[in-house]
Amino acid sequence: MKNYPPKLCAGDKVALIAPGGPILRKDLLAALRIFRKLPLEVVYQPEIFLREKWFAGSAKVRAQQINRYFADKAVKAIIAVRGGYGCQHLTPLLNASIISKHPKIFLGFSDCTYLHNYFLQKCRLATFHGPHFIDGLTSDRKRKIFLRDFRKMFVEAKESVSISLKHSHFVGNFRMPAPIVGGNLTLIIQTIGTKLPIVTSGSFLLIEDVNEAPYRIDRMLTHLYDVGLLSNIAGLLVGNFSKSRKKDESLVSQFISRTFGKKIPFPIIFNFPSGHCRDNRIVPLGAACAIDVENKTALF
Repeated sequence: MKNYPPKLCAGDKVALIAPGGPILRKDLLAALRIFRKLPLEVVYQPEIFLREKWFAGSAKVRAQQINRYFADKAVKAIIAVRGGYGCQHLTPLLNASIISKHPKIFLGFSDCTYLHNYFLQKCRLATFHGPHFIDGLTSDRKRKIFLRDFRKMFVEAKESVSISLKHSHFVGNFRMPAPIVGGNLTLIIQTIGTKLPIVTSGSFLLIEDVNEAPYRIDRMLTHLYDVGLLSNIAGLLVGNFSKSRKKDESLVSQFISRTFGKKIPFPIIFNFPSGHCRDNRIVPLGAACAIDVENKTALF
């Protein structure tokens, strides 16, 4: 049974972190303006502005921020302001006991995929795959979608939430609800062979990536197949890989056809609204998801 974090109330504290790459003060201040439209109190530590090579401070400092916010009962949500590189260094330093005892909203994507997997596998915590403030909300349209999704997913007291899949292409039948796991394909691959490899059996596997050559995408998908991570999935959710939906679908379709022939053992959604794209929606990970093909929605 997954720990599903409670929703937010007016005045709740939301903590911002930089678990991977460094950020600039001006970028964070720009991100804070987005939150002024929400009835929440935003907090962050001065260490968020540290810079050590490619990282926002040392792994110890970045992990301490996460541990501190999970332990702080006043903080109800933790949001990554950017990805970058470095989340893999944090998991040995995280306090799984504290995190498990204090389930709260964790939002991020890209490099944060490694943290999502840790929270799900080690702490049984359902988390949320969605935009970073600094590099994920760079237009008025993205900010509008984010605020709408944030209110709907975390603030409004509704029993279920749906995401539109009106631009998606469906292959096969999605019969049973299943949890979503995954995220960035490169980071999914990085979990293989570790103490906490991703577990895909019985789940919808979400994949997305950015700035990767087609042959590298094919190589990673082939590796997933070779180690059995595509054997018993409930479905494949193909997010954004480039600026072209047609290229993304063609790339993955070629791999699917070559690997499985005409008897594809799982249903697929192409152009699932997730990844380094303008329609990067907030998607719960580890929580039951029902795919309604007729109405083109994902219901959580």
